[in-house]
Amino acid sequence: MAGAPDDPWVVDLPVVRGGRRKVPGGTGCSMMDWNRMAAAKKMPAQRLISEAEVRKHNKVNDMWMVIHGKVYDVTLFARHHPGGEGVLLTCAGRDATVMYNKYHPWVQAEAMMGAFCLGTYSKTAEYDGPPPYVPKPKPKLPWAPGELLTKEIVATRKTREELWVIIGGKVYDVTQFAASHPGGVNVLLEYGGKDATKLFEKYHSRKAAAHAEQFLLGELAGAAAPVKTSVPPAAANAPPGYADPHLPALPPIELTVVSAPAAVNHDSFRLSLRPKDGPVAVPLCGHIRLYNSAGDSRRYTPIADGAVLEFIVKEYTGGQLSPWLRGLKEGSVVRADRPAASDFTFNEADRSYVLVAGGTGIAPFLPLLERLGAEGCAAVVHVMWGNKTPDDILLVLEDTPWWRPDRMQVRHHFSAVAAGAAPSHPTHVHTRIDDAACQSFLPPGPPDDATVALVCGPPDFNRALGGLLVAKGFLRTVLLD
Repeated sequence: MAGAPDDPWVVDLPVVRGGRRKVPGGTGCSMMDWNRMAAAKKMPAQRLISEAEVRKHNKVNDMWMVIHGKVYDVTLFARHHPGGEGVLLTCAGRDATVMYNKYHPWVQAEAMMGAFCLGTYSKTAEYDGPPPYVPKPKPKLPWAPGELLTKEIVATRKTREELWVIIGGKVYDVTQFAASHPGGVNVLLEYGGKDATKLFEKYHSRKAAAHAEQFLLGELAGAAAPVKTSVPPAAANAPPGYADPHLPALPPIELTVVSAPAAVNHDSFRLSLRPKDGPVAVPLCGHIRLYNSAGDSRRYTPIADGAVLEFIVKEYTGGQLSPWLRGLKEGSVVRADRPAASDFTFNEADRSYVLVAGGTGIAPFLPLLERLGAEGCAAVVHVMWGNKTPDDILLVLEDTPWWRPDRMQVRHHFSAVAAGAAPSHPTHVHTRIDDAACQSFLPPGPPDDATVALVCGPPDFNRALGGLLVAKGFLRTVLLD
C-alpha cells in the first residue's frame, strides 16, 4: 500500500556511488555484542499491527519497521547497525523490505531480530495502542563562552540539538558537523558528552585533526598537559613501535625499501621495508597505513614484522598507491603511520578458528596461522580462500613450516575458472564461497563460545561472508577491513 508521495510507506534508496560503507560504532556496539543481547531476550507475545501504528514509531529513540511482513522494534539495534543509525532512521515507521533485500539478501531477519519481532503487519488492523514514550532530556548545565569547560558541563551536551565531544583534552562542538560526518551520526551520538580521543585517533588522519579545529570551544578544565616527548613514558613496556590507542598518538615512522619489489604472481608483489628507528611490532591481524609522495594512503597488513616489515601488495591498474609502491627502488623512503590493532584479540583459550579470505586478504591471517601452528597450540583451523583462478594463489599454505595437517584444513575457491574444467588439486573447487560451501567444509553443529571467525577481503566480500557466518551461528565473527 503506497502512502503520499512525500512520505512513502515502502521505502527504498538508490545505490550510492562507491557502495555502502561500514560505520564504526562505539564500545559495546559490535554485531557480536548485539547477538549476545538478542540471545538473552525472549520474543514478546505476537499480535497484528497496523500501518498506522508502525508509522508512529519513527524516531531515533523509538524505531519500528516492517521486513517481509513482520514488524520489528529496531530501536536498540540502531547503535549496532554496521551501516549506521541514519539509514535505519530513514526506514523507521515504514516497510523496509525492498531496501533490506537490496543490501542484506544473505541475512535472515528472523534469525538476527527474532527476539525483537512485535508481530505481523496487517493492512486491516486498527491501532489502539498508547503513544510512544519519549523520555525527557536531562537539563543542561549553563555555560557561556569564556567560562571553564568542565566534564560535568560537557556531559550534558549529548543530543542532536547540542553535541559536544572531548578529543585530546579539548572540547569540540560538532552539532552542525554531525549530519555530514563521513562515519555517520550514530558514532558521534555514542560519544556525545564523552572523551572520544581513542576512537578519533584510531580512525582519523592528521588532516581530520586540522579540520576539527574549526569546531573547537576550548580546553577541558583539569585536562592533563599534552605529552611533549616523542614516546610517552607509559609506552615503555609496549611492543616497540606499537601505537597503543589508550596513549597519546606517536609520530609517524619512516620506512626504507630494502630491495626492489619482487613479483609473487602475475599481479602481486612482495615489498620489504626497514623501519628507520628500529624494529616495529604489529598486533596480530593489525595493519600499517602507508603513504605515497602525494599523500594518498592505504592500510596494509605485513606478513612479517620486526627489523624488516614484509608486505604482499596487489597492484591495481589506475590505483593511487599500489603502482607507486611497485615502482620503488632500493633505498627509497616510505612514510607510514604507527601500527594499529584490528577488532580481533588473540585468546589462547579459543579452540577453533574459521578464516575466510578473498585474494590478498589472506595476508592478515599468515602471522596468525604461524602463531596457531606453534608447538603447544591445539586449535583447529579451517581456511576458505577465494580467488579468481589458481594463478592468483600467493603461496601454498600446506608448504609452510607452521602448517599442521592434523588440525588445519584449507579449501581454495575459484570464481573465474572455465565451466566444466576439472579441479587440479583436491583442495580446489570451482565455486564461490557461499552457504553451501560453508555447509560442506566447516565442522557440523553450532559453533561454541571458543570458536572465532575472521573475514578479510574487499568490502562487499566482507559484508556478504560476515553476514552469512553470523546467520550460521558464528557470533564471534570479526571483519578485518
